[in-house]
Amino acid sequence: MMGLGLLLLIYMVTVEDEPGAVPLALLAGGAIWNRLTHRRRKALKG
Repeated sequence: MMGLGLLLLIYMVTVEDEPGAVPLALLAGGAIWNRLTHRRRKALKG
């Protein structure tokens, strides 16, 4: 999800000279999801 958001962000900046809300939301959502899954895995391992 973060990779797609990054690609869309680069595309939006090059085409429209400003980032859009969807790519920024994908980046933020991907970063949050990554952090949560990392913490869950760490908690399960002990």
